[in-house]
Amino acid sequence: WRFFAPNPGVQNVHLLVRDTKAGDAQPSPWRDVTPEVPHGWTQVIWNPASRGPKALFDAMQQLSVMSANQAGFTWVTQSVPYQLVFSASRASAAAD
Repeated sequence: WRFFAPNPGVQNVHLLVRDTKAGDAQPSPWRDVTPEVPHGWTQVIWNPASRGPKALFDAMQQLSVMSANQAGFTWVTQSVPYQLVFSASRASAAAD
């Protein structure tokens, strides 16, 4: 939950990825690569580690809005939110 916002977030989103290797017929199983935000008493006052996951959360929410508004596939794939989510998923997959 994100309380201090004009529209507080009340849903969790997860970024799921799966890999395909050259020559493989089947992709790998789905993996959750959603970044974790540390929780504790100090994070109530100061939590700079939440900024990256928050940006990713906002981008995924924007993609959801685009999908609900039936935006064209080409337009969506060239949007900033898509590029951010795409980059985050590739970076997470490469780190594994």
